[in-house]
Amino acid sequence: MNLSKPNKNNNDYVKNVGEFQYEPTAGEVFATWHARNRDAYGNRMAGLPDEKRVTMLFPKFNKSNHHLYLAYLLPLSPKDSTFGRTIEKCEMFGDNIPLYNRHLSA
Repeated sequence: MNLSKPNKNNNDYVKNVGEFQYEPTAGEVFATWHARNRDAYGNRMAGLPDEKRVTMLFPKFNKSNHHLYLAYLLPLSPKDSTFGRTIEKCEMFGDNIPLYNRHLSA
């Protein structure tokens, strides 16, 4: 009798993760999207190699924002970056509010 867990299909980890669409005026920035999906990428996939986690992150970027993917993320190779560094790189898809303006509105 084999009591070990069966191998999960990669899509099983992210089947409930919605697509990321960069819409800063509507508050849809990467930090918000990542916070909603932190459980899938942080907990459920914790045992997977970084390369696999990075590879599973990129397809969730909306096709209409493909130019952002090409300009900022495509130069990354999943095997050359950790998952944490990739998340940091994705943080550039923020709200585009200059720090000076943020300080004034606080």
